[in-house]
Amino acid sequence: MSIEAVRSFLLRALLIEDEKHGPCVRVSLAHGKSSGAATRLHAWAIGEAERSTAAANTLASELYRVAQDHAGAFDGVQRFALGAFYGDEIEPGRTAAIRLTVSEERGTSSAAEPTEEASPRGLLSQVMRHNEAITRLGHAAVELSLRNLQAQNASLAAENSELRQRNHDSIMAVERAVSEQHRRDLEDRKFAAKARIQAELIGKVNVLLPVVVNRLMGQAALPAGPGADRLRALVGSISREQIASMASALSVEQQIAFFDVVKDYLPDAADPATH
Repeated sequence: MSIEAVRSFLLRALLIEDEKHGPCVRVSLAHGKSSGAATRLHAWAIGEAERSTAAANTLASELYRVAQDHAGAFDGVQRFALGAFYGDEIEPGRTAAIRLTVSEERGTSSAAEPTEEASPRGLLSQVMRHNEAITRLGHAAVELSLRNLQAQNASLAAENSELRQRNHDSIMAVERAVSEQHRRDLEDRKFAAKARIQAELIGKVNVLLPVVVNRLMGQAALPAGPGADRLRALVGSISREQIASMASALSVEQQIAFFDVVKDYLPDAADPATH
């Protein structure tokens, strides 16, 4: 039995009046037996002077000592009952069950279980205490579940943020790779186009350069000789329609070079600028 539990019982009994019977007038201590009978050990009359916190503390110490002294004469668990009587009632209006355990060294340890009188008011008080305990357990369970859910939400939010960052990094890496490939493709196309233009330019220069040099130096497109005679005979046998047909299949540069050769052997051949 803890003196705090006894003190709490006495404070409620002495300071809180019964609505029907008035203030507490007597407090008793009884020792319960295994047979079910109870032996009253002591009773304390309560007057106006005892209805205070200091008096309740003093009475608790005395009652605690009496119970311990009596329990020391027995072995095992000893059960006691506290009773608070109101008005002229012969039955206690408030009770508390107390257990004292006697050890082999004759020491005692104890526990107190506050109870209420067997009345509608007492039953209602016990039901209210039970509901309060159940409510506290429910609140504790809800709070624990809420903390777990909050921890899970925080973990999922952190994981989601990390996954989104990884996805963003992957997208950026792919975009950089695609951009780099596109840049290389453009450079390859530019290089190929530049090479093609240079090749075409070289081809045109190769075709026109002899014509330009011959005109600047006043020379024929082909030197005189047996080959030139055969070429003159061949050109002389070609009609204007054939020359026009052949020229239409040539590029502008080739046409200039062709007519430059033909005009030396066929003076009345049409110039490509007027053809």
